[in-house]
Amino acid sequence: HGHKHRAFIWRSDVYALPENAETKYRLGTLSIVGGGSAGSKETTNASTYFNVFSIGPASIELMILRAQNAGSFEKMNRHRASLSVSKESSRGLEVGDWEFIPA
Repeated sequence: HGHKHRAFIWRSDVYALPENAETKYRLGTLSIVGGGSAGSKETTNASTYFNVFSIGPASIELMILRAQNAGSFEKMNRHRASLSVSKESSRGLEVGDWEFIPA
């Protein structure tokens, strides 16, 4: 996702469509990680971004890199979220809350 032209982390609940006769409308939580924009100059300091994910057996780590004013990419910050298998077999893998990892 890059429409915001910025790197971001967003969590949102997901619900079934109202026209479906569901007894349980809340389906789960979705994590959206925006990669920013690699070519837009419409950001503060003409910043461009990209993300690197490292996936382990119990967590996922996100490293956000940023270049400003056509400079080289540098690590901006890191975040981590736990990974677990849902107790409800239909939901599969669950991503926990994202936490900032201090430098």
